[in-house]
Amino acid sequence: MIAFAATAWMMTQVGSASAFAVAPVHAVPQDRKAAERGKLSEADGRRKIMRAYALCVADSEPKGAIAKAVRTVMESGTASEKAKDAAYQLSKSWCPVTMVGHNEKFSWLAYPPEALRGQLYRARYLLEVEADRPVRMPVDEAEPAWRLPPDDPYRSAQLLGECIVRAAPGLSKAAVSAKLVRAPEEEEAYAALKPFISACVPAGETLRLTRGLLEAAMAEALYHFATVASPTATSARSVGFAKRSSDKV
Repeated sequence: MIAFAATAWMMTQVGSASAFAVAPVHAVPQDRKAAERGKLSEADGRRKIMRAYALCVADSEPKGAIAKAVRTVMESGTASEKAKDAAYQLSKSWCPVTMVGHNEKFSWLAYPPEALRGQLYRARYLLEVEADRPVRMPVDEAEPAWRLPPDDPYRSAQLLGECIVRAAPGLSKAAVSAKLVRAPEEEEAYAALKPFISACVPAGETLRLTRGLLEAAMAEALYHFATVASPTATSARSVGFAKRSSDKV
C-alpha cells in the first residue's frame, strides 16, 4: 500500500525497526492554479529551497572542503557520524548566506544527511549528465557498490528509487529534471508515475511518501545508473562540477 503524505521526509516500514522522520512539515492543501502563480505549499517551498541549496553547494570548487563534504554525504551511510559532520560542514558554506542574507538566521539550512543526500544527487545529475542523454540501465547486480547497507534507514528509499527508474526511466527523468517545483511538466510526470510507484512498494510494507522523498530517491538512482552505465559518464569520485545556475530561490 502506498500513501502520499503531507508530512515531509517521513517513511516507515511495517514490521521493521527501520524508520526515519525528519522535521515534519504540515503542508496546506495544494491548489494547482496557486502553484502556477508561484504560491507554493510550505512543503513545496522547502523543497524549492533545498533544491537551490544543494545546487549551490554542489557547484563548489572541486578540490575544496565543501566539495569533499558533498561527496561524503553522498557516499556515506546516512546514520554515520561522518555524514552528519559533513552535512553540518555544508551549512557553514557561503550558500546559506547567499540565499537567505547576512542578517538572517539560517541555521535551519543545516539539513541532516538523510534529507540532503538525494538533493545532492539531483544536483550532480543536473550538473554532470547531459540533458539529452537517454537513461541507460546498468547490468542488474545483486548488490551494487553504491547500495547502502541493510541497517541504514534510508536504504528503503534508495531501493524504491532504483525500482521506479528501472520501470519508468523517461518519466523519472522528467520528474527529477523539472526546473520549477510544481511546474506543469513535473505534475504530468508524477501523475503518470503513480502506478509504477505503487508497483515498486514491496508487499507487506507501507511507505508514507512525499514528492520530495520520491524526487530524492529517483535522482540518486538516475545518477548511479548514468555514471555506471555509460563509460564516458562523469564519476562522482573523480571530478568537480560544471558551472550552472538554475532553480534560484
